[in-house]
Amino acid sequence: PLPPSSTVVLTYKADAETSFTTIFSHTTLNSVSRGAQNIASTGAGLPEYKEIQFRIEVTSSTNPVAITGLKYKADIRDKTLY
Repeated sequence: PLPPSSTVVLTYKADAETSFTTIFSHTTLNSVSRGAQNIASTGAGLPEYKEIQFRIEVTSSTNPVAITGLKYKADIRDKTLY
């Protein structure tokens, strides 16, 4: 569970973007998971991409926090021109 004074931030960077965009910042005490369907600040979904990187950042001033996984579901769209 997430200990007191801890924050988990999930970010992404697609294709040639140079900076990461925050999907969410999570601070709910004692939670063991967090889901998201949209980017919290805008309500939009992820952009179309060829490559995507995710980064999970954890800060805790009291106890260590271990992230045990990231689950991601994608809607694959074939953009091949014929």
